[in-house]
Amino acid sequence: MAVEANKWAAATHRANHPETIVLNETIDNQWDVRSKLHELLGTEECDVLVGGPPCQGWSTLGHRANDIRRQAMNAGVELFLHQVELLRPPAALMENVRGLAVKDGGRHLIAAKDRLRLAGYRAVTYDVRAADFGVPQLRHRVFLVGIRNDLDLDFRLQATRSKKRWLSVWDAISDLPPLAAGQHSDAYSGRPRTAIQKRLRGGSRHLTLHEAPDHSPRILQVLSALRGEGSSRVNIEGELGLTSGFHNTYCRLRSGEPAPAITSSAGRVSSGRNAHPFDDRALTPREAARLQTFPDTYQWVGPGRWSIYEQIGNAVPPVLAQAVAKQLLSLLLPSLGRTLDSVRMTIAPRKTPPPSGMA
Repeated sequence: MAVEANKWAAATHRANHPETIVLNETIDNQWDVRSKLHELLGTEECDVLVGGPPCQGWSTLGHRANDIRRQAMNAGVELFLHQVELLRPPAALMENVRGLAVKDGGRHLIAAKDRLRLAGYRAVTYDVRAADFGVPQLRHRVFLVGIRNDLDLDFRLQATRSKKRWLSVWDAISDLPPLAAGQHSDAYSGRPRTAIQKRLRGGSRHLTLHEAPDHSPRILQVLSALRGEGSSRVNIEGELGLTSGFHNTYCRLRSGEPAPAITSSAGRVSSGRNAHPFDDRALTPREAARLQTFPDTYQWVGPGRWSIYEQIGNAVPPVLAQAVAKQLLSLLLPSLGRTLDSVRMTIAPRKTPPPSGMA
């Protein structure tokens, strides 16, 4: 069972995971996971309760809302912990942005960890880089993991890659054809060139969502001035008179390095380091999805390209989620009388691509 407040993200989840009951609901103080499980699955038990509460209030990028609105956005962490207290599953896993660990000296994450301990869990936290788990992206995320005391288990999350083996932007997207602003393509540039390209293609023969945003003349002027991969606004401020925006806006990616965090603004060069290493344009949804490690066969549901960008940017990279889940379940399931082989672990639920990139 899964719960998602965004209707398009809920529809996307249903399309790719038909075996899962997906509720398009908002969790509030009256919401009770036990009653939902009983009503829909005939049980009030589950092995792991996983949550990714809204993170905008914890973000370290810019000034996200006033204090009152920030508190409302941040309430999701407490609401998730309340569900853990109600259900008391064998294990609980919560994901959030790094800001939860650094805002106000980290006291919010410490409080969440203490609350899990008071509820009867051994609680640990990890601040991880996605690149250390096989994602071509330097995305930092915090994981809070609790395992119920009676199971007598100690969880330790281990990176699966060293810095020398990090995947780069070009490892992920070099088989996608070059595009100018406003162009699109439905054909790959030949065969997969890297292991991750082969994995993420998953047998797909038709390229979808490789559609470049159509930029304004001013943005095209900026992109033209960004000569060479990795170039940034610092290199052109005097030339073009850029006077506003954060230091990491109007910047090109470096092809030989992991990308920074892919966000819902991946299609806007004025909102981050979202410019293609070589082409004069922002990332396409397909490139953003590749850098997040979504398979090309993954079906996206939404009213248009920007809805897809939002879903991609707000997601946990599947390869990172898979690595964390595999390590947790490998420890947990034997104590529950099962093995990891009994759990379907996949990031490519469909073997054939959908007829269209969006619905």
